[in-house]
Amino acid sequence: MAAASSFSIQALDAAVANPTTAEVVDGSLDDKFEPLAGKKLHSRGASFWLKLVPTNRLTPAGNPAAGIPVAGIPVVVMRAGWQTHADVFASRAGLPVLLPQATKLPGF
Repeated sequence: MAAASSFSIQALDAAVANPTTAEVVDGSLDDKFEPLAGKKLHSRGASFWLKLVPTNRLTPAGNPAAGIPVAGIPVVVMRAGWQTHADVFASRAGLPVLLPQATKLPGF
């Protein structure tokens, strides 16, 4: 059973030209992200950046004083067309880290 979404989604303003991964992940462009309008993304004709913003602070299970206890492992589940590709990054010690894809389940 899936938990309710704990994130709001923001999109980087299309006027920001050629942002680097480091600029996006380190927060340099945080003021250029805007709430995603509607539930569908319209093609911008190029790559674009989305930011998942936690609506609640997530912490490991067993530490409720530090935030909301989470059972299991947080995941990102993406449904997309066959031509869509996504890379997911996190910030570790101020540097961008590409997160590995756990699995891909092709639809029929």
